[in-house]
Amino acid sequence: MNRPTSFPDRSPADRAARLAALERERAELLASLPAHSLPPALLMRIEEIEEAIAALRRPLAGDHTPPEAGR
Repeated sequence: MNRPTSFPDRSPADRAARLAALERERAELLASLPAHSLPPALLMRIEEIEEAIAALRRPLAGDHTPPEAGR
């Protein structure tokens, strides 16, 4: 599941709606995590969502640092 983490061509309203949808999905996934034996695919999806959320928040906050620069 390679989903884009950057959305340069979207309007601020589209970006805000996408951000809200990603935050809801992340919350739902975190709420559904089992106490033991976490599936690797689920953890990877949560990480993808968190990266997408960070990428969407950066332009809203005025930070244009590429995501790779912080690693």
